Formats: sequence, C-alpha cells, structure tokens
Amino acid sequence: MDRRWVLVTKVPLRNEDEEVVGLVGIARDITLRKQAEEALRKSEEYLQAVIASTPVILFVLDMDGRLTLLDGQGVSIFGDRPDDLIGMPFLTVLRDYIPDIDAHFQLVLVGEETWTIQAVGDRIFDLHHSPLRNKQGELAGMIGVATDITEQLRTERLRIELEKEQEMIAMKERFIATASHDFRSPLAVMRMSVNMLEMYYDRLSLEKRRSTLQQINTQIDRMTRLLDDVLKLSKARASKVEFHPQPIALKLFCEQIWDSYQHSPGNTRIIELVYDCQDDRFFIDPELIHYILANLISNAIKYSSDDGMVRFEVKQVDGELVFRISDNGIGIPLQDQANLFEPYHRATNTGGIEGTGLGLSIVKSYVEVHHGRIEFESEQGKGTMFAVYIPIRREPA
Repeated sequence: MDRRWVLVTKVPLRNEDEEVVGLVGIARDITLRKQAEEALRKSEEYLQAVIASTPVILFVLDMDGRLTLLDGQGVSIFGDRPDDLIGMPFLTVLRDYIPDIDAHFQLVLVGEETWTIQAVGDRIFDLHHSPLRNKQGELAGMIGVATDITEQLRTERLRIELEKEQEMIAMKERFIATASHDFRSPLAVMRMSVNMLEMYYDRLSLEKRRSTLQQINTQIDRMTRLLDDVLKLSKARASKVEFHPQPIALKLFCEQIWDSYQHSPGNTRIIELVYDCQDDRFFIDPELIHYILANLISNAIKYSSDDGMVRFEVKQVDGELVFRISDNGIGIPLQDQANLFEPYHRATNTGGIEGTGLGLSIVKSYVEVHHGRIEFESEQGKGTMFAVYIPIRREPA
C-alpha cells in the first residue's frame, strides 16, 4: 500500500451571529510535494557528504563579500567552528590565507575567472575563483574552490627527485668508467716507463732518460688535473667555493691566457684574441675566471680540427663583462645540449677525445659564484660558441 500525505486545513463554522456551530475541514493530497521535498533533502545530504569528504574547500561570497557557504574536508584550517564565519565579511578573514583575495574578488565581479596556487600552513591549495549567477543570469557573488594539492605535489616532487637520483647514478657510473680509463692509461704509461728505466737504465742515453722521466711527469700531471677537478666539483656541489675578488688588469690577464694556448707546443689552431673594453681594471676572482676561460678555450681547441679557428672575445656591454669563446669544431649534438652542464656528462660525439665531463659543471658553478650566467650555441659539425656574462664590480662587496 502506497503511503500518502494529506494536508488538512480546519476552520470553525460560524452562523450569522458569529457563533461557532461546527467545523469545516479541507483535505489536500500533497504526496507529490512531500516526495519532492524528501528527494531534495536526500540530494542535499548527499551533496553535503560529498563536499565534506572531498579534499577541497568550497566557499561562496555574496556581492558584499560576506560568506554564505563554507564547507569541505579542509575547512579545519579556519578553526574549530567554521560555521561561525557564515555572514561575516569574509574578505577580511581570507586576507590572512590568500593575500591577494581582494584582487581576485574584483576580477570575479566583472565576470572573470582566476586561478592561483597558495600555501596555507603546511598545505598547498589550487584556488579557482569564478562568478556566481542567479537564475536570471545576474552576478550574485563569487564561488571559490580550493583544492588541496599537497600530496599531489609531494608525489610529483618525489618522482622528480627519484629521476634525478637515477640520472645522477647513471652519470656517476659513466664517470667511474671514464675516470677508470683515464687513470688506467697514465698508470700504464708510468709503469712501462718505470720498468724500462729499471731494466735498461745503464743502456739508455741521457736524453732518453730525461724523455722517459718527462713522460712520467706528464702522466702525473694528467692524473693530478683529474683529481683536482673532482675536488673542485665536490666543493662546488657543497657550495664551498672560495671567492676572493680583487682588482685585475683584465687585458693583460686575458693576453697571458691567450698566449699560453696560442704558443703552446703542438698547437696548430689559430686563436684570435679580441679585447674591446672601455675600462681595464675589474674586480673578479682571478683563479676562478682563469679556470673558466682556460676550460672553455682548451675545449674549443680540443674539439677543433688541427687547422681550426678559435676566437676569444672580451667585451664590456651594459654593465657586464662578456667573455665569448667560439670555434668551428665538431659541435654538440642536439640531444646532448640539455645535460651539457651536468657533472660527468659528455657529448656522444666526443669519441676517444680525452675528458671526464666535469669541466663545464665546474665552469657553471664558478660563473654563478660571480652572480653571472653562461650561455651557448652549437650545431653539430659547424662549431660551438660559449658566452659568459659577469656583472661588473668596481670594488669588493
């Protein structure tokens, strides 16, 4: 049997003298209305349960900025009794949580939607503000939805850190393989030279003895440079690079670096020096700048053909010193350029050319110690250009 709802209205029946002589009853079937009200109540309860269990904060402001709705799983950030805030000028309250809420509210009142990311305590929210309209389509206030994305960001951060860690492990493995080869080669040469001196010392001419000892010294220098680079990189990664700027006569400084490579034994490349600075004395760390320039120039030479051209240019532009080193060598493959300054990384076209992949990472850290930046352009088979920009300092900081 279906349940029915009836609305009964009862009024007294009066005679001409206004005396009550009876009762008039009117009964109306309101079952459909009650069913609709019950369905609406259940729908509201369901919606309330969904909002309360969702990691969002839903709030509604009227045209005066007063709070008419505040609900959601994260409303606890507003205290123990968020319902007490209903009817309050919520723009004032929200300023403690969303500093630019007034600007968002004004934009919404002209029909625009806004988005922002905001940290509230130890939580991070993605905030979406949109216009609230009534049945007639007229602007009636603002709806705000704050989605808690803390865990999502934490998961993403862990994923990125894991990828970086895996990449670092891969780079370290490449370094170990490269360093093992680079150490093994000089050690083999040194062992062979020492054995030769032990076995044939009396039979070797004085010149041959000197040549063999010089070869040993050369291999020791090679190993020392590798160890020095490892130490430099370790200090750079730990932010322990010592920075000692001092006044330097830059033109002479650059000429000495240029001369050491242009006239080095066995060099057949043409190294062009172009110095174009209005001033000559600058505060820089000579040791760090020397490493930067020496590494970039030696790379330009190393990755160029025997008859290649290297250009070493020094300019003073808009408050910056610009060191530009370019070559017409083998260039850097496009797929290697994104990781060029990562430690232990070497381009895939370097082949048997000696190197550990540490130098450019150290160069970048030394540039950043000077509060500068380094950029490059390269095309495989056509050459590479590195540009170092160092802010000009007239005196020590």
